[in-house]
Amino acid sequence: MNRMEFGRVPDVDRVDFTLPPDAGANASFLKGLESPKSQRVLVGTAGWTDKGFLGKLYPKGTKSQDYLHHYARAFPTNELNSTYYGHDAMRMAAWAASVPEGFVFCPKLPSTISHEKEFEGAEREMDAFVEALECFGDHLGRTWTILPPSFGPHRAPVFYAFLERYAPHVKLGVELRHNRWFQDRKALDELCAVLARHGVTPMLTDVAGRRDVLHMRLCAPDAMVRFVGNSGHSSDYERLDD
Repeated sequence: MNRMEFGRVPDVDRVDFTLPPDAGANASFLKGLESPKSQRVLVGTAGWTDKGFLGKLYPKGTKSQDYLHHYARAFPTNELNSTYYGHDAMRMAAWAASVPEGFVFCPKLPSTISHEKEFEGAEREMDAFVEALECFGDHLGRTWTILPPSFGPHRAPVFYAFLERYAPHVKLGVELRHNRWFQDRKALDELCAVLARHGVTPMLTDVAGRRDVLHMRLCAPDAMVRFVGNSGHSSDYERLDD
């Protein structure tokens, strides 16, 4: 669950939360998931520093440096949003050392790469980030990024060039924001074909104010879903069940 403001609306009573149908191309990615034994669902939050967890998820009096220890024994993963603002290899190694076997971090690409340089001319920053990710070892899950709201199909070649260089080294997930991706079926089909070739998963984002970003397209054998609630509204629980 994520507390981001994207897609949040003050009144959700008139929002149609019906899940869209699966894309026909999804069948090829779902073939191996018929047996429950082949499925693994990891649920986590955007971070572990929320003081609201004290006395609920964490014992009362837990020191901030021990938050991750308790978090990682309640959840098997974390959407590591903090790497968007910067990263430190020593800190990342310390995080990896404090979680149990099987726990995975899903670090977000730094803003310098995705939003400042928009995936172009960011080789130095990206190379440094890829090297830092090695600190997670077996605790590294999919990294992920957001294509900025202004980054539509007209900038697709830039992102494709980025994937050619880095997808072989880092498992990636990508969230789309520009509405043209969803209005231009040809552009989305082309993007999904490129993502599938590189094993990149298009993130499914469930927010009240932008139902188009819950596109239900798969391009890899696994999926990343970002869920944004509306302050405990009854629809939040129904959406989670769905």
